[in-house]
Amino acid sequence: MNKELNRELNKYFEKIISTVLNKKELKAVDKSFAEHELKTFLKQDSKARKYLNSDKVNPRSSEYKRIVKEIRAKLRRAHSLFDVGCDGEKLTMFKKSLKEAKTLEEVKKLSQQILLIHASRKERLDDYCSLYTWIFEKTGRIKSIIDLGCGLHPLSITLFDWKNSSIENYLAFDINNLEKELLNSFFDTLNHIDNNIRSRAKLINQIEEKTEKKIA
Repeated sequence: MNKELNRELNKYFEKIISTVLNKKELKAVDKSFAEHELKTFLKQDSKARKYLNSDKVNPRSSEYKRIVKEIRAKLRRAHSLFDVGCDGEKLTMFKKSLKEAKTLEEVKKLSQQILLIHASRKERLDDYCSLYTWIFEKTGRIKSIIDLGCGLHPLSITLFDWKNSSIENYLAFDINNLEKELLNSFFDTLNHIDNNIRSRAKLINQIEEKTEKKIA
């Protein structure tokens, strides 16, 4: 997994990743994304590399804590976790409710409730319909949407007349496991109610060179 790292760095690699993700707001972040951020950081930070290659590594030391802090900061910036959003319990609750929804109106109501929880989405809620109208006026009829760094925004498709649109495929990509699971519950229920649109949420690291292959 970490061939470019030597034995000593590998020795502490998993421990650092575990410590980094042992934060409530980071638990849902995909592990492979955290690993990529740590490897990139170690390539660029010679002080951190030298420290992890020494025999003085201690999880309580200031340098070890600095490394953990740096990686957490990168993950927060990448995932915008400084915003007020859904916590794990709420996402799990909504996922269960979406699975049990029987009508499009139920799905739409649940989607709005989820979107209203997040401050930035709450501000945009009334604008989604006009936004989609504006986008489709510019693009014309489209069959597929690829949403990179989607967050929970795919839920907003219930706020416009997507049933009468030309959209057949919606692929959503992000780095959050819980959001991916919730979106797939949303898509599965939506597809069950009306199978005209094929949709799926997946985990992806947009920084990796192999991203295009994963999308394809």
